Amino acid sequence: MTEQIPPPSNTARNRRKIFYVDIAIVASLVGVGTLFTIARQIATFGSLSAITNLISQACAVGAAALLVAGLWRRPYPRPSRASHSTSDHDNSPQFLAENAERTLLWKLMALRTAIGITMLQGFLIGISAVLH
Repeated sequence: MTEQIPPPSNTARNRRKIFYVDIAIVASLVGVGTLFTIARQIATFGSLSAITNLISQACAVGAAALLVAGLWRRPYPRPSRASHSTSDHDNSPQFLAENAERTLLWKLMALRTAIGITMLQGFLIGISAVLH
């Protein structure tokens, strides 16, 4: 049974997309940091306002951790600690293409989740600022 090997252009396209997703992740990290700074500077006027502000700050930490994990994920095969030799399977074009595609999907899922958390963080900051 022969499996179809994806063309090298697909792998290159996926790596280019990974680069663009990394740029979006860095921009999201800047946004999360900005919202975190805003949340720390908001004056709270009561326990409910303080609680929503603390939850907002916790959301910032969680989103930042998820974004850093997304940046950490690379499409390149890592050398195994158990064996120091690289197998032919790890260097095959099909394996590299599948690895790049899996990495792209993982990064997009992490980015989507972090953006959702960041939206929740902004909403909680707004509630915290309005509550008295």
